[in-house]
Amino acid sequence: MFINHLVSGANTIFSIPVYSHILYDIIPNIKKTILLKPQVILLEGLNILQNNNISNIIDFSIYLDAPEYLIKKWYHNRLIKLYKCSNINISYSKIYCISRHKWQSINKYNLIYNILPNRNKANIIIIKKEHHKIDKIIFR
Repeated sequence: MFINHLVSGANTIFSIPVYSHILYDIIPNIKKTILLKPQVILLEGLNILQNNNISNIIDFSIYLDAPEYLIKKWYHNRLIKLYKCSNINISYSKIYCISRHKWQSINKYNLIYNILPNRNKANIIIIKKEHHKIDKIIFR
C-alpha cells in the first residue's frame, strides 16, 4: 500500500496520477513522478478518514469545515476561474449553469454523504467563514 510505504520512511520513487477538477477524474495517461523520504506526511482527500486502513496509521487529522452556502460559493468561484484559465470560449451565464448543475448533481451529494460523515472522525475541526478566514477551531 502506498501509505504504508510512505510511513516506513524508506526512500521511495512514486508515479502518481494527476487529478483534474474540470474532468472530475484522474487524467488518463498522465502521471507525476516524485521522490520521497518524508518526515511529515500530509494527506488530503475524501477517503482519508473513510478508510480505516489509512485512518488507523494517521497520527493526527484535521477536518476543514464551512457552512454549505460558502462551500457552494467557493466552488462556483473556483469553477469560473478554471474556465477563464482554460481559454474555453464560454459565457458567464453558461458557466453559472454548469456550476449550478455540477453542485446539485455531484458536489452537494458528495458533501452530504461522503464528506460530512467524516467530520467527527478528525482530531481538529477548523470552521471557516467568508474569505476562508478561520471562525472557530474545535479540538477533540
